[in-house]
Amino acid sequence: MINKFRWKKGGHLFNSNAEGFTHASHPTIAYIDNDLFVIAYSSRDSKQHSHIFLCYAEVKNSGIKLVGEPHLALEPGKAGNFDCDGVLSCCFVKNNGKYYLYYSGWQ
Repeated sequence: MINKFRWKKGGHLFNSNAEGFTHASHPTIAYIDNDLFVIAYSSRDSKQHSHIFLCYAEVKNSGIKLVGEPHLALEPGKAGNFDCDGVLSCCFVKNNGKYYLYYSGWQ
């Protein structure tokens, strides 16, 4: 028998406030140091093309607080590329002290 995971819905962590973009989706997070994390998420423009944004967050006392403003990190590729119609954040991988963001794209 599998134990059920007990959780309490806490609401929005933050609102995507980049001008011309809608909701934040597909979040992934990586631990940096102490209480500091980096969050990658995708947000859609008026043409429904997803872009990837990055922001820092402080996590402590059961709360999450953004540190600074989210900024655009990755746009869809040029016409004909595998990611010309959108990009979605998937996961961070740390290798030799550097973080890499893996993403998926579509056309």
